[in-house]
Amino acid sequence: MADEKYNGWTNYATWNMKLWMDNEESSYRFWVAEARQVWQDAEATEGFTREQNATYTLMKQMEQYYADENPLVTGVYADLLGWALQKVDWYSIAEAWLEDVQQDDS
Repeated sequence: MADEKYNGWTNYATWNMKLWMDNEESSYRFWVAEARQVWQDAEATEGFTREQNATYTLMKQMEQYYADENPLVTGVYADLLGWALQKVDWYSIAEAWLEDVQQDDS
């Protein structure tokens, strides 16, 4: 299966991850709070806008969070789960969270 756009997202893995992040209430609340905090703390630096720095920071937080929460599976399941998580476009998801936070604050 080739990586193709899926429902407006980079690929199925990205769409599915964002769907789960949005649809589980505790996950949704957690990521809204994280995105708000990252946005509040973000500053422009030489060569990067506030938005770029915030997006990168949130992306790294998401990658680390889901790496840490990865269940202990082995064999084919570990390979498939690892492959799927590598396909997630974390930057696009972070951009979407931050856009929502910025709209809510307007």
